[in-house]
Amino acid sequence: MFEQKASFAAFPLIIFTLKKDQRYITTILKAFVVGSVIAYVLAIINAFWSAIDFTTFTFNFVHETAQDKDVLSYFPLQTNYFLGNYFSFSMQSSILALYFVFSIGIMHFYKTLFSKKFRIITSILLALGVIQLFSLMGVLSLIVLAFYVLFLNNKKTFYILIASIGIVGVIVNKTRIVKIVTSSAEERKEELIKLNERAIIWSTAVQVISESPVTGSGIRKAQQKLNKLYPKGGDFGERSQLKNLHAHNTFLQTFLETGIIGLGILLSFFFLLIKKIRKSTNAITKHISVVFIVLIFLNFLSESVFNIYVGISFFMFFYCLFTLFKEDEKVIAQELV
Repeated sequence: MFEQKASFAAFPLIIFTLKKDQRYITTILKAFVVGSVIAYVLAIINAFWSAIDFTTFTFNFVHETAQDKDVLSYFPLQTNYFLGNYFSFSMQSSILALYFVFSIGIMHFYKTLFSKKFRIITSILLALGVIQLFSLMGVLSLIVLAFYVLFLNNKKTFYILIASIGIVGVIVNKTRIVKIVTSSAEERKEELIKLNERAIIWSTAVQVISESPVTGSGIRKAQQKLNKLYPKGGDFGERSQLKNLHAHNTFLQTFLETGIIGLGILLSFFFLLIKKIRKSTNAITKHISVVFIVLIFLNFLSESVFNIYVGISFFMFFYCLFTLFKEDEKVIAQELV
């Protein structure tokens, strides 16, 4: 845990030691995209390698723990080597999906980094990778990125599409919306839990926060309090007792551990980056920074990003990169040509 949290101090120090000009940003972004592509290729290779039985030369995409079960009924539960956590064997699927979407955003706005053919092919592959990872937030991030690009290119179409989606969404879910609004607090909670078990986690986190809202409960005690209040029965109860389930929301997790003080510091990170974005004269870096902050905000809503090393490292590295580097007007002029 200390090694993970130490990244908050380590990455600013690393960035401070580098020469702070635009060329470093270009090189780093290019390397990140290449790394994401390599990660996808390795995931595909690993999936094929795991699915092939070399003793009998047979191919089975279902994980061995599900061989005796109905493949179709367990397909959505990520028993496939080419889907979900088995596919992202090297790291958490939701964070890998974040990497892929951010790489697609980099390639779209920084068109001079790669050839057009490379950008098209790899963007399709990485988008397919997001779907294979079974990350709901990854797919949502991909959609948000597409909407942002549409907003920049055709605002009228963007507003019409958003309004249409909103109207259709209300019509399709009218019955459920009315039921949630008119039901009692307990019935509303049960209805929300049917949609996503995070309703249990978040409501429990709010209970713990209310006990120590100013300074928080600390890393260890916060988790102990969550475990104590989680339901003991059912599938969720069984999992919550077998392993420590965090708040699955970075804002709530920070509030749990460090109170309103820590949450205020976290929110100040966003304000500082937004301030930097507004002052930026480089359209490319500005758009990529916007994509970064939007993707981070979305993932903060559904995951405790700071409880995962790859989450901390991603956030702190690129946050420092976009806030501490100075813009070189000569390099900017060359890149925009």
